[in-house]
Amino acid sequence: LRGRATGLVSTGIGVGFTLSGVAVPIILSAYGAEGWRYSWYYLGIVLLAIATVDIALLRNKPEDLGLREVGTTGWNGLKRSSAASSALRWGLVYRNRAVWFVGLVYLMYGFSYIIYVTFFAAYLQTLGWIREAAISLWFIVGILSILSGFIWGWVSDILGRKYGMALAFMFLSLAYLLFATTPTTLGLYCSAILFGIAAWSIPTVAVVAAADYVGAELRSAAAGFVTFFFGVGQVIGPAVGGYVIEATQVFGYSFLIATIGSLIGAGGALALKKPKV
Repeated sequence: LRGRATGLVSTGIGVGFTLSGVAVPIILSAYGAEGWRYSWYYLGIVLLAIATVDIALLRNKPEDLGLREVGTTGWNGLKRSSAASSALRWGLVYRNRAVWFVGLVYLMYGFSYIIYVTFFAAYLQTLGWIREAAISLWFIVGILSILSGFIWGWVSDILGRKYGMALAFMFLSLAYLLFATTPTTLGLYCSAILFGIAAWSIPTVAVVAAADYVGAELRSAAAGFVTFFFGVGQVIGPAVGGYVIEATQVFGYSFLIATIGSLIGAGGALALKKPKV
């Protein structure tokens, strides 16, 4: 159930993605040349409001709300070592090769998806698309992405983490490949639909997969550790993609690189071993 539970939480990514895609163009139009600055102001205000709600409503442990983990039969149903309870044993996370491997797979997602997202609108403009049409296509991506995490979390609960991630990577690879090689209206729409369906698949499944390799007390630590790799991928992706575009004057090559990165991620996912925890 943890894949589906994590996926349900990740629906918030799709909602925010969609709302920002609608709001930012409106702000840009309203404020003209200063629109970008006001967009950041408004986004910052929204984030502060969300942070306030989080502080008021969220708790560190299920027990703080009178809840317990799904599948336990009592408050002692979940086995916890006293050592893990008293201190976070980071060594069990960063010395775990399997967790590192999940992190590297996650890195390939961050590397490839950010290229697609970063150069999406600019590429459409070079193809002659007007801004409103590009925004509409991006809106479709956002709507489809809302349930992507939940769907792929459910798939991973049934097929297993490795096969769930590999299949999601294949969807993403096809989306990037279509964007690079089929710049027709049909090809671009198919690419956007495929990406939307699988957009937040890897963030959902990767953090659950990493947590599967450690004990219950260290699941959050493992999730945070592999997310660092995701961030590294997001830093590298635009730099590589932008360099390729500048050097070749061809946007398609950057999306081909994203395709290769995603395929490497799929191969890495298939190489994951079954957790022993």
